[in-house]
Amino acid sequence: MNNRFLLVLTAASSLLLSAAARADGMPDAVSLYLSPDTHTATFQRVAPADPRLAGAKPVADADKAAQGWLALDLTGSFSGFVTTDKTKDGTVAAGTPVHLTMDDLGPIMGNAAETPALTTKAAGGVWTAVSYPGPVTVYFLKPEAKTAVSPAPAAAAPPAAVMAPTPAPRPAQAPSPVVTAVAPVAAATPPVIVTAVPVAKQSDPAEVPHFYYGTLALRTNPKIGGPTNAQYLLYGDKGQLIALVDLNNVVLPNPVVTYLDKSVKIYGTAYPGQSAPYPVIFAVTMQAN
Repeated sequence: MNNRFLLVLTAASSLLLSAAARADGMPDAVSLYLSPDTHTATFQRVAPADPRLAGAKPVADADKAAQGWLALDLTGSFSGFVTTDKTKDGTVAAGTPVHLTMDDLGPIMGNAAETPALTTKAAGGVWTAVSYPGPVTVYFLKPEAKTAVSPAPAAAAPPAAVMAPTPAPRPAQAPSPVVTAVAPVAAATPPVIVTAVPVAKQSDPAEVPHFYYGTLALRTNPKIGGPTNAQYLLYGDKGQLIALVDLNNVVLPNPVVTYLDKSVKIYGTAYPGQSAPYPVIFAVTMQAN
């Protein structure tokens, strides 16, 4: 298709959304953090069966360990950011903190080493993108199967009715005048009127999941789109910027760096106005196109 910025509605969206619980009760993904704190930014999300998780060990902090926190050293290449003033001729000064996001107060993956020197991927404004070689110490909560809720016990059967004894026949008496009592007619119960509540209409048709097509790029200039945690950009086939992309909740089979500058297909929800004039796509899945 000429224009890759297509919004394709799909009736199978429920199959693509992986937020539902698995049949075995385990979570669909394990969130990895750069500190034992779920309130910090997510470093990665991996499958519970990821073999790397088997090498994790309880954290040293006794209180955190009691909460189920485990620590793991990951090796590989990880996308990060350093402040541009710490770079020179494409090399990052030794000891420079490598941030997960373009935020001075955000999580830090580690520090640039002197040997081998950390080189930059793309020149930016205040921030410059790098590929940090690791290792990176990550933390996660031990995945546990969700406890099934037992059904409520059936109510006990009511006791059998006890029949009262039949009274003895009364002696015969002279017939009395028959007085017919007229029972009052009960007032009719007024009918119950059920008023249908109209379903609220979607305020913005863009705020529903769609497919988005384009070329993925690293967001090296924080001025593009203003303040947002989205680290990536999506470009159309004519080189025009389509949207910013937030991949924090996506479980990828390969490092995100393998998707950069390549054609991708993203399924997610775009929320306009958060990074005007471009929307932010909160991705659920992403694959090479």
